[in-house]
This record gives sequence, C-alpha cells and structure tokens, in this order.
Amino acid sequence: MEPSKAYAEDLRTKGAKETTTICPYCGVGCSIVMYVKEGKIINTEGDPDSPINEGTLCPKGASVYQIVGTNNPYRIAEPVYRAPGATEWKKVSWDWALDRIAKLVKQTRDKYFIIKNSKGQLVTRVDAIAHIGLAALDNEECYLLQKIMRSWGLVYIEHQARICHSPSVPALAESFGRGAMTNHWIDFRNADLILNLGGNNLFFREYLINYTDVSFLVDPNFKGPEDLDGLLSGYDEKKSSYNKSTRKYQLDENGIPKRDLTVQDSNFVFRLLKKHYKRYTIETVSNITGAPKDKLEEAYKLIGSCSKPDRVCTVSYAMGWTPHTVGVQEY
Repeated sequence: MEPSKAYAEDLRTKGAKETTTICPYCGVGCSIVMYVKEGKIINTEGDPDSPINEGTLCPKGASVYQIVGTNNPYRIAEPVYRAPGATEWKKVSWDWALDRIAKLVKQTRDKYFIIKNSKGQLVTRVDAIAHIGLAALDNEECYLLQKIMRSWGLVYIEHQARICHSPSVPALAESFGRGAMTNHWIDFRNADLILNLGGNNLFFREYLINYTDVSFLVDPNFKGPEDLDGLLSGYDEKKSSYNKSTRKYQLDENGIPKRDLTVQDSNFVFRLLKKHYKRYTIETVSNITGAPKDKLEEAYKLIGSCSKPDRVCTVSYAMGWTPHTVGVQEY
C-alpha cells in the first residue's frame, strides 16, 4: 500500500504562494518559480511560462533552492578555522573570525603600505592585498566593498564580470545599445542561419525602418571614422579620450527622437551606417581577415538569404571573443 499512500499525500507546495524571479547566475535570464509558505521558501523550480527556459533549469539554477541556509543541512552557517599546520577545522565565533581577519589585514597593510613610489610621487596604496568579487553581488554590495577597499588603499580590486565584459560593454553598448547578452537559445532554435559573429550585408527594409532606430535622425555635428581618418567626432588628442556630446539623436519638442521614414535625410542612422561601411569592399575585408574572396562571397550569400520575412538569422558571440586582448576592436 506504500505507493498508494504516497500518491494520496498532499504536495508540499499546496497552499504556498508562488512568486517568479530571475536566476542570479548567468545572463540568460531564466525564470524561476518560488514557493513560499509561512514566510519560508519551501521549493523552487523552472517557470514553464518563461519563453527563455520553458520550465527547464541548468544544474546551477536547479540548485538555487539551496542558497537559503535553512534548506541545506550541508551548508556551513558558522565560521570555521584551521590553524597553520593543523589538519582539522574547528568552529569559531563570528567575533573571533572578524577580529582575526581585521588583525591580519591591519598587519599586512601597515607592513606593505606605500606612501611614495620609486619616482617620488605620492600614491598612498597597498599592493600586498587583493580583493575579488563575484557576479552575483548586487549594486549596493559592490558599492560598499569598493568603498572599504579603496579606503584601505587597495588597487588590485577585481571582479569576475570584468573579464567577461571589459571589452563588450564599451564596444557592444556603442554598437547595439547594451553591453551584455543579445539573444538566447530560443533564437537559435528558430533561426534558419546562425552567424557566430558579424553582420548582414543585405537588409529587410520594412523591418529596419519601422522597428529599429535606423530612421532616427542623428546630431548633425556627428562625424564618423570615414570622415575623420578612423576616428569619431569629439576626439581629444591630448586627453586620448572622446567628448561624446554629438553621439545623440535629434529630439522634438517632447524629447522624442525625430525620424525620417522616407529615409531621405542625410543624418538618419541608416545613411550614416551605409557611409561608414561603404569603404569595406570585399577586397578590403579579404586583406584584413585573410579569408579568400570566394569564401567571403559564399558567406555573404548565405547571410543575405535571410534578408526577407520568412527567414531568420541570429548572431551570437561568446567568451572566445570577449576576453581577447583586442576584444573591444573585435566587437
């Protein structure tokens, strides 16, 4: 009768409040359903209504339930300490652990604190301590950590996401409006063609004009690299930096970007793009990339075949490009 008894039992989620949230790990954006009863999270599972993960979760997302200490008997809830040369860990109090950490930090900082560098310049820093954060920290935690680390004089302050996004944020944000993931696996499933990095040399006119910013009018003072020998307008040679004041749309009296749906204006986005890419002939691209012209033409035809309503192309990129030493240029 045991199977029958088990079948007759109520689900532990019965009567629980359901709340959706986003998995805190990678940037895919999988949705998770949390079941809360009497103020406690009693279960988590993939959200079947999400178009991204459709109820599924990777191993990390599936184990998010264990983040709550009371749900995981194996999670250490108290500080433990292993003395130098010892083989066993022992439980210690939070006060003891914090005092020990503070003492070691103070000793190291005092011993290695640098007031002036070899050139006699005032630097007031310490190079003997480094701090590394993780991508699951929120803005408030990052702010507090940055503040305390800077107050100690640390310069080696690292973050996991810097390696991922140090090139993608300045490059992708300029190109696509945001410096993070641009698509998810549903795009791949629905795609007729997948390009791992690049762009489409043909275009679906109606879609571009009506559903993207290509018809928006750009500040007339903006100049592109084709006009300024590879630079954008606003470059300050002495500071080696850009004044980005011209990188904006023309706005109407309501603060809404002006558009030219007839695509005749000389300053609308698409015309500026065409002007920029006009110099990249197939010979130029072949010389830069080393790819034979016939292979480039074959790739262009494949990509171009998706420039119509009944075919879809998706463009993806991954860590093989982002951490590259010239990642910004690659994007």
